[in-house]
Amino acid sequence: MTNTLRRACAVVCACVAASLVLHAQSNHRRPKLIVLLMVDQMRGDYVDKFRGQWSGGLQRLLTSGAWFRQANYPYFGTVTCASHSTVGTGTLPSTHGMVMNSWWDRSRNIEVPCTEDRNVAPVSYGKAVTGPGDSAAPLRVSTLADELRAQLDPAGRAVGFSLKARAAIPLAGLHSNQSPPRRRMRAPPSGQDRETAAASRLRRE
Repeated sequence: MTNTLRRACAVVCACVAASLVLHAQSNHRRPKLIVLLMVDQMRGDYVDKFRGQWSGGLQRLLTSGAWFRQANYPYFGTVTCASHSTVGTGTLPSTHGMVMNSWWDRSRNIEVPCTEDRNVAPVSYGKAVTGPGDSAAPLRVSTLADELRAQLDPAGRAVGFSLKARAAIPLAGLHSNQSPPRRRMRAPPSGQDRETAAASRLRRE
């Protein structure tokens, strides 16, 4: 995705967060629902272009929320997995570890998707699916959804929806209601490993 597209995603997310904060402050209580919306392939200028056709929730984000027009991602690989993880955790790829949509696994000598987890099995709504499943296990830090579930009593619910695992999982996090049990967090990969993975990916593209 381009930086312009990523700015649009950041705009939507910032509007959601700001509107929820304002709502909570006006009612002096915690919001009952937080919605984090990521829109792929939506250019930053589309907000101005199509806002006249919006009503309800989207219009409310613009009129009652905050709109940040100069939102940028300070890293090169603004692909889905890396950027959704950045928005979900509030950290950069060098910290959360999801540097690309896929990377080279040296121990197995193959390229693996960012959310691949060989310790879980895929769940199918049709015929059985073989191969490894997907989870947030590769994430090195917790997401906003993880922290809400950890700090609320009783714990809140966190669910992610997308046609792609790499889009939903980095936002829903390790503690989402559809995720497997959380495993021990590992230290982020070294800077050299991240650079090697990114360079290898770019060479193949």
